[in-house]
Amino acid sequence: MKITEAVTNAVLDTNTILRAGVSREGVSVETGYKRSTRNAYIQRLMLRKLLVVRGQDLYASPTLFDSSHFATKEPHA
Repeated sequence: MKITEAVTNAVLDTNTILRAGVSREGVSVETGYKRSTRNAYIQRLMLRKLLVVRGQDLYASPTLFDSSHFATKEPHA
């Protein structure tokens, strides 16, 4: 999805991704979306808790990088 790519492209690596954000205008530049489309996608991502807003900037949700989120369950015997 272009919005998440724009947010993650705003940083250099996963160690800094939680501290670096991108403005809504930066998302528009990266994606080429008009304001209304951009805001609709941002709202959807926020509802799914994949994107957070702090001040004027957008950030990837910390849950995207929580290692326990990716833990696999042991198969049943």
